[in-house]
This record gives sequence, structure tokens and C-alpha cells, in this order.
Amino acid sequence: VSMLSYPDSKPGDVVVWPEGAVPGFLLQESASLDAISAYIGERTLIVGATRYEWFTDDTPVYYNSLAVLDATANQTGPISLYDKHRLVPFGELAAVDFIPFGREFAALLPPTTQRLAASGFRPGAGATAVDTGKLPPFVALICYEGLFPEITRKANLVDRAQWIVLVSNDAWFGAGMGPAQHYAQNRYRAIETGLPLVRAANRGMSGIVDGYGRETMRTLPAETAPEGWSTTYGRDRIPEPAPPTVFQTRLGAGLYWFSLCLFALLAFLSWRR
Repeated sequence: VSMLSYPDSKPGDVVVWPEGAVPGFLLQESASLDAISAYIGERTLIVGATRYEWFTDDTPVYYNSLAVLDATANQTGPISLYDKHRLVPFGELAAVDFIPFGREFAALLPPTTQRLAASGFRPGAGATAVDTGKLPPFVALICYEGLFPEITRKANLVDRAQWIVLVSNDAWFGAGMGPAQHYAQNRYRAIETGLPLVRAANRGMSGIVDGYGRETMRTLPAETAPEGWSTTYGRDRIPEPAPPTVFQTRLGAGLYWFSLCLFALLAFLSWRR
């Protein structure tokens, strides 16, 4: 939290913290929110946070969320909230929610196993552009969601976002090539949409990428070994969006499906010969 008071910070700055930056349920812990608000000042903080809601039967429902905090808004809690909707199977999404007839099969299991099969996060409502009224609208992505181009394309076309915010927890990759590969895949979301990408990763690569896929800032040099990573920060201006192309606004994923069908047709005609 003390890094929020870095010397070159200015009012109006946007600070982005990664997924898993704060343990526990930050949005339900008023003492933690008060402590962070004291350091935020006149800036805005975007942070990944786990949260829960209570159902009427006193059953908690958990969400993997991205929250926007603003101490000047004179309210407790986030001014905007996005819930991750594309969850990782087994890791986040309960087995009963993606295995066919999962709940029916789970009913046949012992009670303890039933609870295990049903444990996981609840998916959010879907892709959207987060509009706080203070910041330019942005596409919110959490970790795994950055692998799917249709999410950023949909949110960009429908809501006309101006940038992408991706928070991730790459610690589970370990000291292998996983963090670098994940970062490289996320850069394609900027290229596909023409939107600048701001990426904050826990135990991974954080930086800013413009709408052409060019890296304008990274918190650590490319040659830094994963086992040597430590808490750090970077600062830069968010680039302007690149001009949209016909592939982004008109064709989208249709070009890929057309190419696939054309290839299948040519392969079939060649086989018939």
C-alpha cells in the first residue's frame, strides 16, 4: 500500500493493481478500504479483488472481480465493479456448471463431495465497457479472459471503449515461460481492437501496449528472470486508440471462419480428385 505514495504521483493518475494484489475480501473489509483510500488521495485505483454476496438462504456466492476505487467519490466501496464471466474450468468454475448433467451427477455423490463439486466462483453478467463517469470507458479483463479475442471485440464494438485494463495473477505459472507467453497473448487483444492495453500482473509482466501492439512501458526488463521478480511499479501515459480497421469493425471473427471454411472446401475438393 505504501507504494501508492511514490514521489512522482499526481492528482488524476490511474493506479492499476493486479489480480490477487490484496488477500482476503478487500471490498468487504472497511479497515482495508479506509487504509487504501488514505493513500489514493485524488487518484483512482483499479484493482482485482475477490468478493462475495449473500443469497436469501444464507449461502455465499463468490465473484472474481475488478473494482474501481475513488476516495474523492464520498462513498464506501467501489464506484464501478466488473465480475469475471469467463472462468477457468476446475480452477474457478465449479465442475457442476460445465460438465453435462453435472448437478444431476453431483446429487448422487456424498454430501462432502457434492459441496466440492459445486464450489467455485459465480460467472459475471458478460463483457462490457466499464464507465465510471470519471475515466474513459475501458474493457475490463481478468487473467484467463485475455486469451479470448471475442470478449474485447464485443465490448469494444458495443460500448465503444477507449482502452483495455487487464489484471492477472501469473504466480501459478512459476518460473517458466508461462508469464511471458501470457503477456504476449494479451498484446494481441490490443492489436485486434486498436485499443491501448494496460496490464498489471502479480508475479508476471506488467506494462502498457499501444493499439499497434507496441510496448510503451514495462515494469521489468525482458531479461529479468522470474525468480528475481519483486514488487515494483511503472508510470507512463496511456496511448490514444489506433484508428479502427475494417477487420475490427466489419469482419471480426467472420474472416477466420471464412478462411477455415475455404480451407476445408479446398481440402475436400483435393481429396475428391
